[in-house]
Amino acid sequence: MSNNTVAERTLVMSVDVECDGIKNGHKPLAIGAVLYDTKTLAVSATFEGRIANLDGCTEWVEHNVVPAIQCIQQTFSNSQELLKAFSEWYLKHKDDVVVIAHIPHPVETAMFLEMGRLGLIGEWDQPYPLIDVGAMLLTRNNNPLSVDDYRLAYCKPMQTNLEIGVHHPLYDAYQALAVYLKIIELIRPVKKSDEQKPIDYNQPGMWNSTAFRI
Repeated sequence: MSNNTVAERTLVMSVDVECDGIKNGHKPLAIGAVLYDTKTLAVSATFEGRIANLDGCTEWVEHNVVPAIQCIQQTFSNSQELLKAFSEWYLKHKDDVVVIAHIPHPVETAMFLEMGRLGLIGEWDQPYPLIDVGAMLLTRNNNPLSVDDYRLAYCKPMQTNLEIGVHHPLYDAYQALAVYLKIIELIRPVKKSDEQKPIDYNQPGMWNSTAFRI
């Protein structure tokens, strides 16, 4: 459990899960995660892994996801072994971090709940809150379903040294991270002087106040 408020945390962990259909987040095919330090502006750790046998997936996953994740070299005999490895990495890095994912329900949330059900992490090890980058996009009046559209339009390229693309979980984690960092940068903090003033919700122009503008 972190001793800092979420707003005070300078480490961001972006997580992405690929699975065979959105109802199967508890049985991941592949997991990618990146830990980023907003103080040093550097990636401090990454995780990527997949199950060894990718046969028998649904047609859409076979054509769109499997080709993207076959290059992942760290493989595991089954989803539980993959979850075990990711849980160990997650527990090592989870303290004082903001955990984010692009539209985490139902896939990433199912994965974390399965990690708890299997006893790989404790009840208080769950990411809370798990920040939804899709919801952040919606607050900017952008398509919440795509981090790539926003990243290409507004974000600087991230130096990942990865020759990978969409549906590779580490690639997707990087894209969600880039969008999160950009939107956080755009949010104007409320001044302390504004916070200390009593709020009159009926005053003229209240909803145009800088305290409520992003």
